Amino acid sequence: MKYKNLIPIPLAILFILLALPIHAQRTNIIQGTVTDAETSHTVRGAAVCVLGTSLRAITDDQGHYCIENLQDGTYDIQVSCATYAKQIRQNIVLTEDETQNVDFRLSRLVIEIPEIVVSAEKVEQTSRSA
Repeated sequence: MKYKNLIPIPLAILFILLALPIHAQRTNIIQGTVTDAETSHTVRGAAVCVLGTSLRAITDDQGHYCIENLQDGTYDIQVSCATYAKQIRQNIVLTEDETQNVDFRLSRLVIEIPEIVVSAEKVEQTSRSA
């Protein structure tokens, strides 16, 4: 009979929890495709980052990416990939369980290497005789 007084406590806690309004946490999604600006081919393996957060994604074979679990707010998205110029899209506003499509068209990075001149001179060698 000592447990008789403990039964109302769990019931009271349960009642309080059920009485509280339960709000599902709203999250937003940024998704899109990364393509080559010149050829329109998809870019595989591009890194898509939400600046100021640890959220990021890598484009798949079709150039698609998807970043989930973003809270309502304004974000800057950066895309980078070897041999392409980095691109940043600023002020992407997300509200109320929104899915925002943000596509990127990357330009090839042109790396100019300065001219290299190779020159040589003939050197006469004398042999020593013993």
